[in-house]
Amino acid sequence: MKKISDIRNILQNKIKNNVAPNIIESGVIKDNKGDDFQYEILEGWDIVNAQLCDENWGKYNLNILDYIVTNFKSEDEQNEQVSSSQLEDIHWSWFNKHHHYYDNQYNWCFLLVDGIPQGACLIYHPKISIDNQSNIFYVEYIASAPWNRPNLLAPPRFRGIGTKLLKSISKYSLDNHQLTQGFSLLALSKAEGYYQKIGMTHFAVRDEDTMKYFEMFSQEHQVFMEGA
Repeated sequence: MKKISDIRNILQNKIKNNVAPNIIESGVIKDNKGDDFQYEILEGWDIVNAQLCDENWGKYNLNILDYIVTNFKSEDEQNEQVSSSQLEDIHWSWFNKHHHYYDNQYNWCFLLVDGIPQGACLIYHPKISIDNQSNIFYVEYIASAPWNRPNLLAPPRFRGIGTKLLKSISKYSLDNHQLTQGFSLLALSKAEGYYQKIGMTHFAVRDEDTMKYFEMFSQEHQVFMEGA
């Protein structure tokens, strides 16, 4: 285990070298009631937004679990509800991820509405494409806030958060890292259908444990970027 002094030095160096996040996209998004809200997507290592993800998303996930325990009495029913809910990333700590992924080969993005993270994304670059050996980026982690997904407490508040993040970071990567159009990732099981829907291809040869490897090629990526 690292000494406290070593950990403090790591954090101090991160803070000293940290560049204020850039707004790379802004616009209007509608909630589930049809009301307009201003959003912005920030690119950059940002410990405050990482903590907000853990705090706000964690509280909502706890409310989902409390609802399941209260309304479903048998252990089998509770397990079934947990399995059917989109909670595969419930154990992720965005703060801890920031502790490990912060050098120049990584880009962080947060989509905010009223200062609250509605989604977060971390990419790594460059990644060699399985298709043509060109340089693309790899999505290490991406998630939408739990209240924006189908859940037992309320209808999803904002839809399309993950798509907005992927399009925004794609444009940023093409403009700033001279990458080929396309990206890859290992998918959580409940997200596989979405990735297939947007034009990604599964390659079993790169699967890891229970996670399937998907890649989006340049032609499909162009269609994805031009889509509504």
